[in-house]
Amino acid sequence: KGGEYKYKLTNAKPELFEYDIKYFIIISAIIFIGFIIPIYAGILRAMYKFFTIGIFNTIASVIKLISGIILTKTLKVFGALIGILLFQISSLISLFMYTIKNVEKIKYYENWKVLSYSVPVFISTLFTTFPSNIDLIIAKHLLSAREAGIYACLTIFGKIVLFSSYPITITLFPYASRLYYERRNYFRVLFLSYLIAAAIASLIIFIYWIYPKIVIKIFGYKYEEAMHYLLKYGISMMFFSLSALFLNFCLAIKYYKFVIPFSSLILIYMSLIYFLSNNINEIVNIFMYGNLSLFLTSILFMIKLLLDRRFLYNSNP
Repeated sequence: KGGEYKYKLTNAKPELFEYDIKYFIIISAIIFIGFIIPIYAGILRAMYKFFTIGIFNTIASVIKLISGIILTKTLKVFGALIGILLFQISSLISLFMYTIKNVEKIKYYENWKVLSYSVPVFISTLFTTFPSNIDLIIAKHLLSAREAGIYACLTIFGKIVLFSSYPITITLFPYASRLYYERRNYFRVLFLSYLIAAAIASLIIFIYWIYPKIVIKIFGYKYEEAMHYLLKYGISMMFFSLSALFLNFCLAIKYYKFVIPFSSLILIYMSLIYFLSNNINEIVNIFMYGNLSLFLTSILFMIKLLLDRRFLYNSNP
């Protein structure tokens, strides 16, 4: 086989490599800019410019949609990638220009403080993305093509529950952080955010419970089997979203003790899914009990935090 691969490589057309390099370059540019945009978006969130961010995202999305439609007709997949790149470039330029005009309002910190804070944030961000992405990869590896398709349908509806609380989560961070540094009671913000996020997620789950057939019909009748797991999967994602919200709050007030239990529990139940599950029901059950454990752990840490007077009004920052 080595000789066969060598023959294919040596006899491949130069145009093939040129075509692949185009994809490599544009995808690399998309990933690179994707790492820069959150920096400026985070600065605007810290300045409470949520409406401004919304306007920028809306304009950039329109550019992405229009350019994607036009370019896809002529350049197909490559055109779609160019549309994404134009979306990111327009977002980066608009965010950068607005941030520069307001740069005098930003307080600078020593490099070591930024670095020490970035470690728990990186770990938290990494493991927060696991349940909504890695489980699908594991499912595709363990299940048949049909079952993997059904599970992929479930994950989409699960992400609806998960991302329903995302605006609340990103808004909570700057407000909780500000109250922390002003030595004011920031638990009211947490409880209000918790209630709103739980109410929105519960409403979506209620729809899943009452109208599962109508919800699943969006994907067609061949995914009807997903209806049996829809409610349980939606509840598990609600548990995860509320736990992630509390984690974000902990990062805002520099309470890092929850980062390790949060990351460890996710790693444990994702490993259990990989090694112990053989069908959709087993994956969903492990996912459900894993996120329930995560939620109960977050409640315990919340109670512990409430009882810790040093953090109640930031008496020992």
